[in-house]
This record gives sequence, C-alpha cells and structure tokens, in this order.
Amino acid sequence: MGRRSELSAEVIETAREVVRKTKDAGELRRAMSVVLSGGLGMTLPQVRELMGRSRATVARFRAQFKTWFSNRQAQERQWGGRRRAYLPLEEEKAFLARFFEAAAQGGGLGCERGMERS
Repeated sequence: MGRRSELSAEVIETAREVVRKTKDAGELRRAMSVVLSGGLGMTLPQVRELMGRSRATVARFRAQFKTWFSNRQAQERQWGGRRRAYLPLEEEKAFLARFFEAAAQGGGLGCERGMERS
C-alpha cells in the first residue's frame, strides 16, 4: 500500500475550486490529482489507476499544483542558470581578461602578453 499524501486543507479546497471552475484540461488534471490524493485519501497508485496516467506523472501534477498554489514559480519549467560553466562568473571574467587584453594589443587567441607572434 502506498503512502498517503500530506496536503494542507487550503491546497485541497483551492484544488476543488479549480476543478469546479476550470475550462483547461491541464489545470483539471493537476487539480484532480490533489483532490483525489489529498481530499479523498487515495494513494498515488490508486490515483494513477483512476486517471490513467503513470505514477510519476500524477506526482508531477500534484507538485505542479502545489507550486502554482504557493505562487513560488510559474507552471512552466524554470531552467535558468549557467549549466556549462566550469568557473563562477567572476572567476571566468578574471581568467578571460588577459586574453581580451592580448587581443586588444593585436595578439592572437592563445597569445599571452609578451609572447607575440614571430
């Protein structure tokens, strides 16, 4: 048997209101995942079976609704960040500064000060 969901009464009541008023299928699915698990005490496997979605999708629906409810983020993904950075931004700027200085003096990429091309 799966774990029961712990959702506040406010979240559950808001989800019920969304179920009654929404005309958007995505909002309905997210709200229903909260109402079924929190309001009716169903487990994720039970909600999954009823909604015809995977267990992970039901959990994601519920998390998206809770995020929307708390107004912390938009419902879309917020990727952001410097995913391919090896250094913090300030260290990267300091590292690249010498190359920019050499380029400004006519040096090529990879030429450091004092090591001009022959």
